[in-house]
Amino acid sequence: MLPEWFKKPEVIYTTMLAVIGIAVALYPTHIRRGLRWPRQMMTRGMIRSLLKFSKDELAALELLHNNPYNLVLWLAWNLFSLVKWVFWGVVAGAILNFAIYFITKDVWYRSPLSLIWVLPGVIYGRGGRLSGTLRGLFHFDTTTATLKNTIEECNKLLAILDEQKERPITL
Repeated sequence: MLPEWFKKPEVIYTTMLAVIGIAVALYPTHIRRGLRWPRQMMTRGMIRSLLKFSKDELAALELLHNNPYNLVLWLAWNLFSLVKWVFWGVVAGAILNFAIYFITKDVWYRSPLSLIWVLPGVIYGRGGRLSGTLRGLFHFDTTTATLKNTIEECNKLLAILDEQKERPITL
C-alpha cells in the first residue's frame, strides 16, 4: 500500500509534474518530432476528414429523405446510442471516482452527484448531431448541394496535394 504522506493531493500533483518532467527530459527528440508534424500532412488529414464527414452526411440525408420508416429507425438508433453513451460515461465517472476514493479516502467522491458531470457533454454532442441532420433534412436541396460542392472541392484539393512531393520529417 501507499504511505499516508503520498496520498495527499499536493504530493500527488508534485509527483505527476516530476514524472512529466522526467519524460520530457528523456525523450526530447520524440516530443519535438511529434510537435513538428508537417503542415502538408495535417492539411491532407483535415481535408480527408471533411471529405469523409461530407460523404457520410450526404449518404444519410439521401437515405432518410422522403422515407419515414428509415427516419424513425434512425431516430430510435440515435436516441438509443445517446442513452448508451450516457451510461458508459457514468460508468467511467464511477470508476474514476472510486479510484480517487481509494487513493485519497475522501468522502466527497462517493457522492452520486459527482457522476453527473458527463451528461451535458454527451447530450450536447449527440443532440447537435441529431439537430444537424434534421436541419439538413428540412433544407434538403440546399444542404445536399452544399455537401456535393464540399465533396468536389475536397477531391480537387486532395488531387493537388497528391501531385506535390511530400517532404520528409526533419528535426
